[in-house]
Amino acid sequence: MASDDSTVQLRVGMRVELVGLQARPDLNGTTGNLKSYDATKERWAVQLDSGEGVKLFKAANFKPLEVAESPMAEIQGDVMKRQLEAAVNADKKYSAERSLTQRVLPSGRDGVLDPIMWHITKNICEDKPALARYTMSCMASMLKKPEQAGDLPLDDASLDARVANFLKAFRDAA
Repeated sequence: MASDDSTVQLRVGMRVELVGLQARPDLNGTTGNLKSYDATKERWAVQLDSGEGVKLFKAANFKPLEVAESPMAEIQGDVMKRQLEAAVNADKKYSAERSLTQRVLPSGRDGVLDPIMWHITKNICEDKPALARYTMSCMASMLKKPEQAGDLPLDDASLDARVANFLKAFRDAA
């Protein structure tokens, strides 16, 4: 579903999901933040959560994400900070025990959420967009309905072990 510019006013900082891309269908479903508008090219610059940097897209290729739809939108307060710190520390320990190399955060990735989303996508989920979306969706579920966090299938053998470790630490720190 592409954006209908008559009902949604795009603005810098808005969260969007890419849709309807034909030249790069692998980016459909990727989320990001609108950074600026290039009137000459009639394209928006989008900082992609996938870690691919900033790319230009037509407004028709956006599904604006309302605050409630953004997987990380509810991250706030001390509890969330504690959960994120515990999950990142658990991942560092997991990686060290297995001699896994961590990619270094590139410069320009700042703010509160950008570095953690980059880490989830690039390090924990190893550039697998579907796995990154699943991970962030689980985190959002745990935030919205903490009483149901134990119902998530984090012990499922088919779930990536590193992702499961990260999500369990996130859940258990609540």
